Amino acid sequence: TWPFVMAERAPDGCPVIFARLANLDVGAAMNRYDEPDIIGFVAMWFEQALRMQADTLRSTGTPCHGTYDVYDCAGVRSWYKVIYDVKAFRGALGRIFAIGNEHYPDQLYRCFVLNAPSIATVVWRLLSAFLSERVLHRVQVSSGVPPELAEVLGGENAVERMLDLIPMPEEG
Repeated sequence: TWPFVMAERAPDGCPVIFARLANLDVGAAMNRYDEPDIIGFVAMWFEQALRMQADTLRSTGTPCHGTYDVYDCAGVRSWYKVIYDVKAFRGALGRIFAIGNEHYPDQLYRCFVLNAPSIATVVWRLLSAFLSERVLHRVQVSSGVPPELAEVLGGENAVERMLDLIPMPEEG
């Protein structure tokens, strides 16, 4: 199951990007696809979010602030594998993350990391090395689902609908 989806828009019209990290295998993706292909995909993803923001401006006359990115850590089986993969592919990941920093610096408005275990702070420290200070202050890491996310999305039902967009991986 692909771990990313453009979820429904927030009430302010801004796109919501949702990822279920339990479905992400960094090592497998980096070994399966060439770095230029991944960079191209990331650029297309950013461009789609920009188109959605422009649609909001055209339809409402109000610009949206950027994207709301939501990363759910629930169900991640091996944080040690995540850490290993991030370290192993640090150079390529840095170049991939640089696409956002260099070409889409204000795309992210708010980022919520949900259900983060304590080891997620180690992963966050590794990933934060690739991000600018401008981006770092927009990120909220939480051990549950913060009330601010429900406020942004328009209520608890909107949070549940978003979480249901991507199934948890099968046990086994």
